[in-house]
Amino acid sequence: MSEKTSNRLSVISDTKMKKIILVFLFFFFPKILFGINVENSPLFHYINANFYLNGGKLEKAIEEYEKAIRFDRKSILLNQELMSLYYFTGNFEGAKKVAKKILLIDNKNVEAYKYLAEISYEEKNWVDALKHYRDILNLISEDASIHLLIAEIFVKLNRPDNAIKEYRKAIELEPKNIGARFLIAAVYESQKKYKDAIRVCDEINKIWPKNIKIYNEIGRLWFLEGNISKATGFFEKTLKVNPDNIRALYHLSLIYEKEKKWDKAISYLKKINSLQPDLIETYLHLGLNYFQKDDFSSAIEVFKKALKIKKDDSNIWHFLGLAHQEEKKYEEAIDSYKNAIKYDPENIDAYFYLGICYDQMKRYEESYGLFKKTIKLDPNYSDARNYLGYSWTDRGINLNEALFQIKKAIEIEPENGAYIDSLGWVYYKLGEYNKAKKELQRAIQYTKDPIIYEHLGDTYSKLGRIKDAIKTYKKALILDRENEKLKEKIEELKAK
Repeated sequence: MSEKTSNRLSVISDTKMKKIILVFLFFFFPKILFGINVENSPLFHYINANFYLNGGKLEKAIEEYEKAIRFDRKSILLNQELMSLYYFTGNFEGAKKVAKKILLIDNKNVEAYKYLAEISYEEKNWVDALKHYRDILNLISEDASIHLLIAEIFVKLNRPDNAIKEYRKAIELEPKNIGARFLIAAVYESQKKYKDAIRVCDEINKIWPKNIKIYNEIGRLWFLEGNISKATGFFEKTLKVNPDNIRALYHLSLIYEKEKKWDKAISYLKKINSLQPDLIETYLHLGLNYFQKDDFSSAIEVFKKALKIKKDDSNIWHFLGLAHQEEKKYEEAIDSYKNAIKYDPENIDAYFYLGICYDQMKRYEESYGLFKKTIKLDPNYSDARNYLGYSWTDRGINLNEALFQIKKAIEIEPENGAYIDSLGWVYYKLGEYNKAKKELQRAIQYTKDPIIYEHLGDTYSKLGRIKDAIKTYKKALILDRENEKLKEKIEELKAK
């Protein structure tokens, strides 16, 4: 039960308890003294119920209210007290039953409708909750809080236009209600109507001028809208008021990442880091920005600092491994990936990249085992299937199994040029040169890569199409000018 709901019922106040004691002393005590049976009085059981309630014995209190109602079935007070206790103890069916009984006695009882509405809300019966809140509005003067609850239900029913109308009704009753306006903006944002959300935030800005929170919110919405210039302007407004506002600094770093201005993004991230050195997210972004600059040594330094804060973070170990791998420091990369797996045994990417490290070190059996492990954890991990198949193909082993794995990868990503190249290459290794030519020509349609051109050149050479082979090798050489192997192949074919 929510805190808001539990607050509905509180322990009896001292004043009320004193009144109950006085009633007992002056009304019941003389009758008990002279042997008169008072247990048939609803007031007697009401007093008992309140004593139990004050002592926290809710079940006993319920029993006493039930007894009291037997002697006065039409008492609104007794039924309301019982209804609230049923509700508080989680007996929603009991509370609903009593609420409906109250409405038979008094069909304008707002309290009964409130309990029916809140029970329906708790049970996620949005249609009934909506009906009961409407019933309340029909009985009382306009109430902004009820309109807000109705709007919330419309949001849950995925009826955004109705929700906005209800929020607006709440605002009509409370013109300076900022919360309702934020909720309208959130509804517009959920529909990706960012300009409408910004318009609502402008209303808030007029009520709440020069406020950092609204500057940041408008900036974030302009960022989502794709207007980087306006987004930047609002975040810079925030920084004029508070140069150390982390939210503004963070969004500006994202903006400069989007614009591929890595140095500017790094400068903002470094400032966040200095203000809040334990924010892991900042280290990750900072390290990845260094990745974009091919500054892997700086990325390594950042990730190592992050691990001092959170040693058991699998993602940080994984990124550290990637940075070491880019520097061809395979032993360090292997150690990092093993730690990533240690702290998250289901980190599938770590298994895959650990396999690549072993493959680069020619520790093939270990790498193949890891690729198979990756595929077992995620049968749709197409990169693992392709890498395994291609590695076997390149070594000229397990060619039929390689063909199977590569075809599976292509089923998952039919337009991946690298995978189609692998398929062409395995056909080449199997001696099926016409099939190889067809697939390699198709691969080039998706990916202009020197390796694919070289494979196609090799295939033309096997088919005896020497001129086509030379022409294709030259295309590969344009993309990879320092490739001495390609130059040798061209000279050999020219000699023929």
